Amino acid sequence: MADTSLVEQLLRLRPEEVDNLTKYFVRKYHLENYEDLFIKAGKILRDPEASMSVPHLTDEEKNALKHETSSGFWRQPKQLQVTIITLCVAAVVQGCTSLELPCFTRAVVDILTREPNRNERGQPELAAATGIVESTGLRSYRH
Repeated sequence: MADTSLVEQLLRLRPEEVDNLTKYFVRKYHLENYEDLFIKAGKILRDPEASMSVPHLTDEEKNALKHETSSGFWRQPKQLQVTIITLCVAAVVQGCTSLELPCFTRAVVDILTREPNRNERGQPELAAATGIVESTGLRSYRH
């Protein structure tokens, strides 16, 4: 099961098995006050397309599920967007510096030392992704 995703693993389980594993998890980590919530979450994770048919969902939970499936990345809260983008850039920087790509390392130093663009409130903004790609020379990079 190590090579499959969590959803694929959950789909292989019968609904009763998901409930039993959820109850075990709740007891193990002393989350008994949230057992119903975890059971609903397990059922939703097991079959996301049937999430609206999970018993005992509140209207608020149904609205949250509808919003989650209909909203793309750019409709998420700005703090979440910044966090995800920052982590992605950090992963790329770590990967490229560990591979010692000189064009990338030089570009990162240039980006980090240049004066940032500022928004209407005078706060620094992140560099546009296309600017980063163009300044790295990665379009012409070959092994």
